Amino acid sequence: MIKIETIFRGALLFSIAGFFVLIPLIPVDPQLEAEMNAGYYDTFSVISLVYIFLVFFNTYQLYTFKPSGRKVLVFLLITGFIVSVFVPQHYVPYSSLYLALQGFFGILGGFILAMTFFAEGIKEKFD
Repeated sequence: MIKIETIFRGALLFSIAGFFVLIPLIPVDPQLEAEMNAGYYDTFSVISLVYIFLVFFNTYQLYTFKPSGRKVLVFLLITGFIVSVFVPQHYVPYSSLYLALQGFFGILGGFILAMTFFAEGIKEKFD
């Protein structure tokens, strides 16, 4: 029988793998690229790199069942949602594969969040 911890850790590793799968599928927007080369998004780029570092660090915290991992996960999910709502969007056609994988990994993030708070055997490790 597979232990719940193995499923949880597998979901974490799968979400990290998904991050690397989605990167090459992101379409390039020529207008956004020109604005970035002009220096309009320097602050945004630094904040994005800090956010990505926090995501990887949080995955490590969750993988090793650190108590602060749950709090950081909730913070990152709320922050990511707020940023995705308020960041200016440029129209670039996305592939259906990208959209499907993005939706799937969003559901996987919700699954990980739910497991940290509600799964017997997992939630006790974070207390």
